[in-house]
Amino acid sequence: MKLKKKNIYPKILKKIKNKKIKIKIKIKNNKNKIKNIDNNDNKDNKDNKDNKDNIINKENLNIQSNNIIKKSSKLKKKLNNFYFIHIGKCGGSTVFTELKKKNIKYKHIHLSKFNYNLNKPHVIVIRNPIKRFVSAFYWRYHLVCDKKTQEYKCKGEKNLLLKYKTVNNYAENIYDENGKLNKDFYLKKKYIRHIYENINYYLEHFLPKINKKNIKNVKAILLTENLNDDLKKHFNIIPSKKEKDINKDNYDRNLSEKAYNNLKKFLAKDYKCIDKLYKLKLINDDQYKILSK
Repeated sequence: MKLKKKNIYPKILKKIKNKKIKIKIKIKNNKNKIKNIDNNDNKDNKDNKDNKDNIINKENLNIQSNNIIKKSSKLKKKLNNFYFIHIGKCGGSTVFTELKKKNIKYKHIHLSKFNYNLNKPHVIVIRNPIKRFVSAFYWRYHLVCDKKTQEYKCKGEKNLLLKYKTVNNYAENIYDENGKLNKDFYLKKKYIRHIYENINYYLEHFLPKINKKNIKNVKAILLTENLNDDLKKHFNIIPSKKEKDINKDNYDRNLSEKAYNNLKKFLAKDYKCIDKLYKLKLINDDQYKILSK
């Protein structure tokens, strides 16, 4: 009896096929592992890069903040321990109030002649001469005639204020019909405070002392008309809002052509001071336009 031969090839083939499948699965798994490793590496690299970027950004921010601190400290140092020339009715009271709040040291020059030393820093507050004149007239009228708190502060002041009553009437009568100065305007005999102590009163001995070496010690010219901006620029100060005095706002500040022309002539020395500041390049074009009107 013949024995049937078993066909073993299909079994062998099947085994081989299974092995191939297993190998493929292993390869695929290995590839996935490699891919995961690569992804993790990329993620780590990205995280490292982000961390580096964050560190760089922080360093940059630190550098910027340090620069700002240095700049602000330099600014404070630059405008500390200076002479403050406070020309009357130019917003000087606001300035020194804000400086005191910031503990900025200065020597206050107001209502007095002074022997200026231009080897030390100076700050000046100034205003358009005609606007300053109008403000001075009504400020004194307010204190002397209305509130009566300073009735006899200056010789002849009350009589002048009551005689002319408005700044327009006062300005129209500066000169007589022949163009000669009215006796009421010989300021040394009788005068209205702050009108006698005009811009020239403070700067006539100061400006001639300025030269190429010491001009750097004129640190700032503050304009009443731009006072908030100037305080922010030079001192990093934003002034607190002031309540308006209703009594001061009831006065007629309008000037006739005659009054305006008389004041331009009467305040000629004040305008010369402004011209000098402009020639020395201590005020810019915009400031000059405001002050020279």
